[in-house]
Amino acid sequence: MPEVSHRWRSPYAFTDRFKEAGTRGRTLAAAGAAGFVAGLTAARRAARETTVHAAPRTGAWVQLNLTPERDSHGRALCYAELAALADTFLAEKRARNFFFMHKAPGIRARFQAAEPGEAAELCAALLRRTDRWEGLRRRPVCAVYEPEHYLFGGPASMAYVHDLFTLDSLAWLDHHVNHPEGAGPSVGWRQSLLMLREVFDGLGIVGWEHRGVWDAVARETGRRLRDAAAAIDPSARERAAAGVVAYWRTPRDEALRAFPEDRRDPLARHAKAAHRAAVRWRDGHFEAGGASHGAAGEGYAAGEAIVGPRTAAAYLTVFHWNRGLLSLARQSLLTEALLHEGRVAHATSAAAH
Repeated sequence: MPEVSHRWRSPYAFTDRFKEAGTRGRTLAAAGAAGFVAGLTAARRAARETTVHAAPRTGAWVQLNLTPERDSHGRALCYAELAALADTFLAEKRARNFFFMHKAPGIRARFQAAEPGEAAELCAALLRRTDRWEGLRRRPVCAVYEPEHYLFGGPASMAYVHDLFTLDSLAWLDHHVNHPEGAGPSVGWRQSLLMLREVFDGLGIVGWEHRGVWDAVARETGRRLRDAAAAIDPSARERAAAGVVAYWRTPRDEALRAFPEDRRDPLARHAKAAHRAAVRWRDGHFEAGGASHGAAGEGYAAGEAIVGPRTAAAYLTVFHWNRGLLSLARQSLLTEALLHEGRVAHATSAAAH
């Protein structure tokens, strides 16, 4: 990895400083760590992209099960700790990739070992680093992660998917730490559409083709508005859907104006990085023509795609929404609005929560 010019300051210093400061201190710790991690991660992520396929993706995965505190302050601190941990392990090349999901017992953080045979060492290192974390109700536990390659176009696809998962996870961690008081939903759906549009474009899903992704999301994952449609004001539903479609069609630079000024540059970097990663996925897997790309495909031939990019993008979208903590109702509204170009005729809720 090329050297990045950045004066090192341990991200853990932010959390240590407020260790005994109670609820307010925990919020300040999260905010301080977030600011540090956002800038440092963006710089390192840009450098990391130049070597993202430099070695075979053969390292095993370690899953770290985390049980965050139930209050928003504790969760924000947990997100900040996780962001700092991921950045450190990626920067030190102790992990090749990282991502997280919101699943029982709370958060499943997944780290890919840098080399074969290093999973046990990686697990031990992760447990040591997380042993004294605040923001957790229980001590972390290591488990095994088995990649869901059948959802994303086959085993050869997963190296590219995990590159995107890593970028997506870091972007959502920035979001969660910067919105610890529950202000995230109103910003989260816009961040989601900003990121997804870049991914779709990078995959070659352009023009009306994005509706094929939303159709797959609705059919394959059940993101549909149904049942109580009669109880909803149709005009309000139509306005919400029209707003979703309008934002989807807004050019990136203009779309970024919907965010606070201090968030625009980090989001722009995340979006551009996601676009480049999606282009690599398309070129190296979906359009590889059967060529062998063992270094990028975790030991498999690159042409072994078992689904197309739209179906793979549909499942990627659901994983992305899980990380962003978008409610099922909001996911369904976004899906229906974009599938029907703003005409949501059979909705179950305004998805306002």
